[in-house]
Amino acid sequence: MSHKIDRKRFLQVSAGSIAAMAAGNARAAQQANPVAVENSLQGTQDWIPNNQAWNGEIEGYAHKTSYARGENVSLFVNTASASYSVRVYRLGWYDGNGGRLHRSASNIAGVRQVIPTLNSTTGLSECRWTSPYRFTIPTTWVSGVYLAKLITKEGKESHIPFIVREDARFVDHLVQASDNTWQAYN
Repeated sequence: MSHKIDRKRFLQVSAGSIAAMAAGNARAAQQANPVAVENSLQGTQDWIPNNQAWNGEIEGYAHKTSYARGENVSLFVNTASASYSVRVYRLGWYDGNGGRLHRSASNIAGVRQVIPTLNSTTGLSECRWTSPYRFTIPTTWVSGVYLAKLITKEGKESHIPFIVREDARFVDHLVQASDNTWQAYN
């Protein structure tokens, strides 16, 4: 018994099969890509500042601009407030919300840091702030841009940006973040 199929039907069946395989591959690729999986989770807009500390009520910096998963982070914070909170968000799609909360800490003792003076020879200044808030980046965190949102007891807010890297993972795309420039103009 011979089953003949005309060219038009063959192309329809082939196109349908290819589309089904491509859709399956796209789903498999998304599941295999930790960034795509992370970005598909529910997010929040709480990372956006609502009461920016324009007058230096709280400010800070990370001791490095990028960290590998598993590394220790030190956030140096200057505030006259008796206490402050830190909420760490990863920026991403998150259903259009732009960020997802990954860590939070409250009632951290505020420290009024010494403001550095300018070196008249080099034109540089260096903060030698003390008493950082420290934490270790979990090995489960996905690479990307993270913001530590600093919030005083009185509700003033500021951000410290930093990058989390996955050095062992090969990727098709690279995002260059000018975080040294962010800090210079912060």
